[in-house]
Amino acid sequence: MSSNRHTTPLHKVLKLRADAARPRAFATDIPPDWSQGRATFAGLLAAIAIRGLQSSVQGKPLRSFVMDCLAPATPGELSIEVELLCTSKSLAHARATLSQGDHACAVLMGTFGATQSSALSLPGPAAQPSVLPPEQLVQLPYIEGAMPVFTQHFDYRWTSTHGLFSGAENGEITGFVRALDADRVDVAVIAALIDSFPPPVLTQLRAPAPSSTATWMVNFTHARPALAPNEFCRYESRTNSASGGYASFDAKLWDAEGHLLAESRQLAVESA
Repeated sequence: MSSNRHTTPLHKVLKLRADAARPRAFATDIPPDWSQGRATFAGLLAAIAIRGLQSSVQGKPLRSFVMDCLAPATPGELSIEVELLCTSKSLAHARATLSQGDHACAVLMGTFGATQSSALSLPGPAAQPSVLPPEQLVQLPYIEGAMPVFTQHFDYRWTSTHGLFSGAENGEITGFVRALDADRVDVAVIAALIDSFPPPVLTQLRAPAPSSTATWMVNFTHARPALAPNEFCRYESRTNSASGGYASFDAKLWDAEGHLLAESRQLAVESA
């Protein structure tokens, strides 16, 4: 991360303030260094919403979430309101609404589930092998003005054959990533990590085009203790389809030991 500009660490943004007057209501401040164009990085919004849900749902890990991005969140105070929708012995469903002023920015629906006994234990697909470990790959430098501002909070090691806007036949991005200023890497930070790369459809374009998240779903596939803050994760994403200014793509994230941590499906829209 650049040392000559002020930045706010991820762990500080994710430290939510409880509202004493309203149960299951929280707040945090969005700093400008977490921006993605005119909006706040969607992965950060998801991480904030998940931390709000975790404070309200106890005893069950988060298994899945669906998020709708309704309006751009901008630097400033962000309110988080959590509503418990349904709870049972094994499952809990809750909704987090992120708002600024009198308008909602995003809604995240989370499903929490207790561990069940099962005859099946499928680890999921393996990541593509890397010629070198991430520590020996070249770190993608942060270039102010040419890259989204939030990317300075992540350490990227790019392994894709094609770069952005290269007119690639198939949309695909692979690489390694780690958070530079997280105090721990739980499901909230994993959500931010799996959203930290650009949509793979951008490798298929021949000129820059702004894009943003419309809808997003993530399944967490491997329940394990929080990763070490400096641990690299392996990332892969591929374009499924693109037409009419909308692109669907899937992404996967593995830990350093090869455990599949999360699978994501996202609809990106070309911003006007």
